[in-house]
Amino acid sequence: MISTLALALLVSLTVAPVSTKAKPSPQRGPRASELKILFYPDAHAAYTALLVGEIDHYTGMLLPDQYFDAVKRPEISVSQLVTTFTVINHAFQSNYTFPDRPGIRNPCNDLNFRRAMLHLADRDSFIEVVLKGFAKRIDVPIAAPSAAWMNTGLIGANYPYPYSRASAVALLERAGFKDHDGDGIRNYPIGWDGAPTDPKTGKPVNLDPILYYSYDTPPERAQITELHAAEMRAVGIPVEHRVRSYAFFDDVIWTDYNYQMATDGWSVGRFPTYLRSWFHSEMWIPGYGGPNAYTPGYPDIDEAVDGIMYAKSLEDAKEASLRAQSLIMDKYALWIPIWSAAGFYGYRNLLGVVSTPSTAPWNFFTQMNAYRADDPTKPIRIGIVPAPPNLNHITAMWVVSVFTMGPFGLSPFPFGLNPHDAMIEVPLWSQDWEHTTWMDGATEKSTSRFWINKGSNWIEPITGKVLAPFTTEGLEFNAWYHFHTPSWVRAFYAKLHHIEVPSPHQVDYHWDTFSVFSTYLPWGWSRVLYAPAWKRPPLATLETKTFVEEVNATTPGDLALPFRALGAPVEAVSITTTAPGYATLAKYTQFNIVKGRISIFVDLPDGTKITVKYWARGDYAGYTCGDPAIPWSEILIGTGPWYMTALDRLTGATYKANRHYMLETPLLGETDWMYTWIPGPKPRSGHMKITVDDVVVATGAYGSGVGGVVPPPHWIVIADLAPKQGLIDIYDIIAITKQYGAIFWSPPP
Repeated sequence: MISTLALALLVSLTVAPVSTKAKPSPQRGPRASELKILFYPDAHAAYTALLVGEIDHYTGMLLPDQYFDAVKRPEISVSQLVTTFTVINHAFQSNYTFPDRPGIRNPCNDLNFRRAMLHLADRDSFIEVVLKGFAKRIDVPIAAPSAAWMNTGLIGANYPYPYSRASAVALLERAGFKDHDGDGIRNYPIGWDGAPTDPKTGKPVNLDPILYYSYDTPPERAQITELHAAEMRAVGIPVEHRVRSYAFFDDVIWTDYNYQMATDGWSVGRFPTYLRSWFHSEMWIPGYGGPNAYTPGYPDIDEAVDGIMYAKSLEDAKEASLRAQSLIMDKYALWIPIWSAAGFYGYRNLLGVVSTPSTAPWNFFTQMNAYRADDPTKPIRIGIVPAPPNLNHITAMWVVSVFTMGPFGLSPFPFGLNPHDAMIEVPLWSQDWEHTTWMDGATEKSTSRFWINKGSNWIEPITGKVLAPFTTEGLEFNAWYHFHTPSWVRAFYAKLHHIEVPSPHQVDYHWDTFSVFSTYLPWGWSRVLYAPAWKRPPLATLETKTFVEEVNATTPGDLALPFRALGAPVEAVSITTTAPGYATLAKYTQFNIVKGRISIFVDLPDGTKITVKYWARGDYAGYTCGDPAIPWSEILIGTGPWYMTALDRLTGATYKANRHYMLETPLLGETDWMYTWIPGPKPRSGHMKITVDDVVVATGAYGSGVGGVVPPPHWIVIADLAPKQGLIDIYDIIAITKQYGAIFWSPPP
């Protein structure tokens, strides 16, 4: 039998003399012309839509029963096993009180109570019985693909909370949660703050039911919660299990922190910097939806998670991560980590899908590369569950919101991640980038520098017209707007010191600390705003304020303006003064926004009149920002590969391909998605290139197929480029080799 590599070389060398003439596509943007994203109430409705041909792909991982059904259907292609960067957990609200019961101490505030609840979580049973093994158990709040970052002293046999009712009972007794009246329900401990006394026994009354919330979809989340609740009831802890919608969670659980225990889950990045967002006291913002909805914080956890985010090296970050995990799980028992999603995805009627064992099918590369097998001119139809609670640039936190806003560029990352290896970066709207430093006095701090691809444009919804080139203009407005909101996005800008814009295609973010991760800080989940659309009420107002030196201002220094609130400065326009030689101050050298405040760097004489003009943060509330005063078509503006043409909040959205996109349509033949950098000074150029490595990817899967069968071990979706869908055959190899040697995705000069 011919080896994979031999086949790759034989085929590629045979056709190379002809295929090297292949050129980049003259078409820009996605291969498909249209996209539809349809909303469904639950996974079963979405899967049914897939079966009847209403959609081509459901973005959710197939539930176990769906998988076993899908592999029997020849019209359905099933992905290889994918383990995702997700953390699924059950959360405690461990504050001293919580909103529904403000007058009594919250039992989840007690360490031994939380530890007991951890011992009652039979996580292996949850995974095997409810999820039917379609999950990867995690013992710490780190996604399964990031196993190298896990604290081995806390995982596997070292997990400190193995399932044990006896251990849970012992901890509850030690904490004073005893059944004084023998009715099978434990009482509040003696002396418990706010607990009434039973006049018959002279002891505290029975515990109020623990308010335990679960999502209403998928149903497995509620099933697992009920199993855990049953264990709690079995040891005398009353539980009120409440099944609620995503919208309810958005408004009540993750905004007001009005719960005691709840199902939870996150899509995360490749580095565990997310631990700072989840557990740092700075991120505890009840009433505004800070990402830490779990604990008001502890100084030692703050120090540890700061040590991750602001590490000087990956080694330092890993050491801090191990320490943070020990504090979160062992010392304070703040979470019940359960699993990372590991399973299969289903689709039909699509070719050119980009998916690997670590990358789910619906992603940027699939959006650019995929096409309908039955008719390439027809729209790709995607199903998501449920309908997004909002499409608000500032407050949207759900994956369904990101999926709906992502095509037009909700988070137009400066670079993507290679689908085979998340440690390899692929330039997108940033042609190049670097981490460098600046000196704040004697202290070295980080600078993130980006050079913007000169082919990028802001696109108008509905019409697809170019509104303006995407340059550095507006990026200061964007950064400081996020900085001054109480939303969870602010986490990525919290340590921003100042910004400089040396040219229309270069922006320098200067940070107030040193961090090996600083390059990623402005883009974690931050939403780049089209500033001209935001510079109007209620989103922002142009303000002019007057100050007098030594009366209500002192220079050098900050001007007294609102901070992290309505009216805070998000862009400094100009400063004029009555001082000789300082009629108009120069931006960056004589004034700038520093740590969120407009700061003057020169010493002005006493009595100088100072007039500052600036854009101030307004009110961004609404389903879309500014709704209903501002229509969605005037605010959902982006730079992405698609633009939105229609939106129905209940049923879905439609999009058309952005033919003014910075990247041309990929050549059908790219499978390894490795970007080749051209050596030289920054900003460097580079390109994608069809090479023998792309052939090797496909020939490694040669002969494999799905559609009515269980995916074989060597099946890989990414190589399925040409009809017949669901089979890697000679036509897929030819699709690659006829493009052999061609390059694409070179940035403009």
